Amino acid sequence: MKRGSSLRRRVRLARVSAKVKAGEPEYDAVYRRVDERSRGLCEVRLPFQTIGHSVTGHCLARATEHHHVRKPRRTHHHERWVMHICRRHHDECSATFANGRLYTDPNGDGTFTCYYRFKPENPFK
Repeated sequence: MKRGSSLRRRVRLARVSAKVKAGEPEYDAVYRRVDERSRGLCEVRLPFQTIGHSVTGHCLARATEHHHVRKPRRTHHHERWVMHICRRHHDECSATFANGRLYTDPNGDGTFTCYYRFKPENPFK
């Protein structure tokens, strides 16, 4: 190693890798098919009626987020594992168990089973 040289990299890294750029058309196609399936509405269907849901349990809000029900996202990027949901339900998918976390299980046919999980009561308190 020459004296006075540094180990720093002189060229900046790309913001988006070439691998990601090459896969963008495929990703966009999956998101387009999910948008067509949902027709712009939230795909969360609960087994009971709540505020903001119809009598059959369908959410009445406009969908704004794509939620991946299986991780990692790159491996499981298929329309059967991607939901088009509203922002409120997307936030509830990562909520604490004390508040109730929304779980979404894919049925495999483009529909999803949605339910809430809560923190179990501590019997030793």
